[in-house]
Amino acid sequence: MKVAVVYNRESKRVINLFGMPNQERIGQAAIHRIVDALKKGRHQVKTFEGDKELIDNLEEFMPQVLKGERPGMVFNVSYGIQGQARYTHIPSILEMVGVPYVGSGPLAHSLSLDKVVTKMMLRQHGLPTPEFVVLDSPGFAIPEMPYPLIVKPKNEAVSFGISIVNSDNELRQAAQLIFDNFRQPVLVERYIDGREINVGLIGNSPVEALPPCEIVFGEEGPKVYRYEDKTGRSGRHIGVQCPAQLSPELTAEAQRLAIEAFKVLNCYDCARVDMRLDAEGNLYILEINSLPSLGEHGSYVHGAEVVGLNFSKLVNRLVEVASARYFGTPSPPAMPGKKGDRTTSEGGQSSEMRCDRFSINRLTDQNRFAEFPSDLTESDDSAFQHAGANGEAGGDRKHQQAMGDPLPEVIIGGELGVSMDLVEITRDAGKIDHVGLGHGAASSEDLLSNFIFFKPHPTLQRQRAHIVLLIGYYIG
Repeated sequence: MKVAVVYNRESKRVINLFGMPNQERIGQAAIHRIVDALKKGRHQVKTFEGDKELIDNLEEFMPQVLKGERPGMVFNVSYGIQGQARYTHIPSILEMVGVPYVGSGPLAHSLSLDKVVTKMMLRQHGLPTPEFVVLDSPGFAIPEMPYPLIVKPKNEAVSFGISIVNSDNELRQAAQLIFDNFRQPVLVERYIDGREINVGLIGNSPVEALPPCEIVFGEEGPKVYRYEDKTGRSGRHIGVQCPAQLSPELTAEAQRLAIEAFKVLNCYDCARVDMRLDAEGNLYILEINSLPSLGEHGSYVHGAEVVGLNFSKLVNRLVEVASARYFGTPSPPAMPGKKGDRTTSEGGQSSEMRCDRFSINRLTDQNRFAEFPSDLTESDDSAFQHAGANGEAGGDRKHQQAMGDPLPEVIIGGELGVSMDLVEITRDAGKIDHVGLGHGAASSEDLLSNFIFFKPHPTLQRQRAHIVLLIGYYIG
């Protein structure tokens, strides 16, 4: 697939420089890592700045497709150049010109950037978040809230302008800095003294929660994760412990809250939910990051690593979940998890038993191919029947006849180590590259490595063809 990595870093190519400039930057090293990961996934990759030339650049790289063809995709890590709701700018352009992209849409980005609207929606849905007030302008009345308090800009990300205040004078000073530097209202909320917990999310149907991570502050400085800390400018070391040392019950609750917040804000594909855990074991949602950092030291990447998704696998999984959302391809297999770690999917079910599904596109990424037998006859039906292992799947001749087209059979050697079910996928014959059958798998890696691949049989060179894939279920 053609994948364009779109970001904002140096370009100021706009018609006019107008409005609040973006202060958030993605590192050059992070861009290179994303590109390298996508190339490992056998994608054709180019990078573009998210500026006024983006539409022309995308149209040249991934021209308009013909009916039935699949377009390319944008891997969006763009923070915007200037103005309000800047995370929404590139997704809005892509929506307008009809280019699929990884990540949330304009609505979710707009809601998550507005911390006050986010908190109101969380409260409306019964999700815990600290008490708060909004200061609209200097000269405000001191809110009736006990100190310490957290002060932050209403519509910013990456902890810009955040501080802890302990008196009326400190509150006025911190608020004035935000009025002057960010030109927007000030959010003041109750400070939750305790541990900071981050939960990453990936997927859509279902969305899965990564193991919670804890931000470890150390002894020096305030126990808040500031922009200066995230960019290494504060002079203090902030660590990430993943998985966080939480009880199974607290882990499950943190993941449940993160999934609910993801759904409330209509996020897609990925997000990170930041929380605080107080001394009594109560969790409070601070904010939802609809464009989670893919920096190598960030908690989102750490959480993915715990469940066996190195950076390359994580990036390509994001493309897969976005592809499933846009094109209806099978969702990627449930995240494997390492021994002792748990992921939770939508509905609160821990992912211990799951189904591995591999789309035709993913199968063709492999380099293990065998010639499709061209001389199969009715006598070969028994061999394909054996592929079902339990009689519920395999070459059911009546089923094939009911589908209208004879289905080419495949002889699979060896014993099957998993039970099988059938799934029908109807595709244009011109799009079919290879068909695979899996056998003898004991894990997701084994299942993929044991696939046998066959080049298209002449039967498939019709206008339409019904392809049957075997999907293995196993205990991981």
